[in-house]
Amino acid sequence: MSKKWKEQGNVSFKAGDFAKALKSYKLVTEYLEMDMKDSEEAKGMRVLCLGNCSLVYFKSKDNKQAVAFADMVLQNDSTNVKALFRKGQAFAAMGEYSQAQDSLEQALVADPGNAGVAGELKSLKIKVKQQEKKEKSLYGNMFKSPIYEEKKVESTGEPTNAENPRVFLDVQVEDEEAPRRLEMELYANTCPKTAENFRALCTGEKGMGGKGKNLHFLNSCFHRLIKGFML
Repeated sequence: MSKKWKEQGNVSFKAGDFAKALKSYKLVTEYLEMDMKDSEEAKGMRVLCLGNCSLVYFKSKDNKQAVAFADMVLQNDSTNVKALFRKGQAFAAMGEYSQAQDSLEQALVADPGNAGVAGELKSLKIKVKQQEKKEKSLYGNMFKSPIYEEKKVESTGEPTNAENPRVFLDVQVEDEEAPRRLEMELYANTCPKTAENFRALCTGEKGMGGKGKNLHFLNSCFHRLIKGFML
């Protein structure tokens, strides 16, 4: 019965009916697994049909399943060249080039004279180099120009908008005896919500938050300073 299903699967595969082929191959693997046959012929048939399932999934562009069924083959035969080859192809199709290379190199170790594996490995290495070149170009261009353009603005000390609130912070610098006062204008005319939140944190008028944290800047530290840009 298993041979008949296998032949039906082969006919369906050649006809391009992958769904029907897959169904036939799976019938073989399930039948032989349930039948618990220990003969080498039965084991060989089951491994062969597992490999065929991997091929069908690969042809159907279901690469994850192609890898999964190739792994089932390799559990029974760790040096099965076809399974390693199919696994490498599926990983490559998913863009997992490192894992694809590992699988193809294992296949080439198992069968050094296999021209198909050697050719696939060569093509993969070309893809890897192209990908590395593309990424290098992408990230290289990213840092060629600064993210922020520095603009030097001379402050007159006068508010830009009379209606904008002004606040101050008394800042202690290292071991200086007296704090220095830092005054600033909050641009409520352009970002009212942010300005109002900052103002309330300066006055401390909101008291304590719902999680028990004080809603003010008192005794806070600056975690980052960038000269001429931000604090």
